Amino acid sequence: MNQRRLGFLFGALALATGFATVSVAMGSMATARSSMGGSRFTRTIDRTIVLHGARNIELRSKNVAFAIDATDARHQARVAARQAMPNVDGDAIALHGTVSAPTQALVDDIVVDVVLDRDTARVTIATRGGQDRFDGDFAVALPAQRSLLVTTSNGSVAVADHRGSLRIVTTNGGVHVVRPHAPVDVSSTNGGIDVREARSSLGLSTTNGAITATVDPSWIGSTITATTTNGEIEIGVPHGVSASLHGRTTNGSVRNDARAPDGTTPTRIAITAVSTNGDIVVR
Repeated sequence: MNQRRLGFLFGALALATGFATVSVAMGSMATARSSMGGSRFTRTIDRTIVLHGARNIELRSKNVAFAIDATDARHQARVAARQAMPNVDGDAIALHGTVSAPTQALVDDIVVDVVLDRDTARVTIATRGGQDRFDGDFAVALPAQRSLLVTTSNGSVAVADHRGSLRIVTTNGGVHVVRPHAPVDVSSTNGGIDVREARSSLGLSTTNGAITATVDPSWIGSTITATTTNGEIEIGVPHGVSASLHGRTTNGSVRNDARAPDGTTPTRIAITAVSTNGDIVVR
């Protein structure tokens, strides 16, 4: 996912005030358009999914990028759900988007598949026939306190202000998380990882890409684990807070600027960082 597209996703976040917004930003809004690969056909999808008390939410698709803003999600999810279902009190996901594909038959084949399995709601954007040659632009309102899993094969993932546990898995795409309030687990094969103002423990892993993270001043006393094969690792801690670093790199340097001198300041953050090709720095 290129920087222009990721910038578009955060532009969508800036417009989405007060509810969890998931944008899948991969296509055009035209009904039919011409491109280098020929005409594209589009249609709009609107869906309200009642969670029936499910505490875990899974969002899955291929070849898409997700941007999630969980600011005041419960209130706006309640409003969106009541528009279609008056008796739903915020226990829902409200989805609106446009999908695009090279043929009308393929665009008509795209569905939002929902499986409610006890305490988990699994939402998958796919085609009935298993074809991956489609793209889309989706906005989703969801309760921010639920546990959230986001999975995509080719696409960037951006999340802001989520309050439940968060796991992100992407094969090709960068990950950007802002102000997470619960443990975060991120896995990417090709793409950098950036976490800002973390307020809980972090587990960050990528094969090809840099890892950066900063810690919110209100959160101290937990752990950060960062692993990459090709890329630098940089962790920022609040001023006056000491951090221990267990770091190892094959081709690069290891530096901890937040180490307590002579043990005068108790260690408040424990960091483990491993890279094969890249520097490791704690500031």
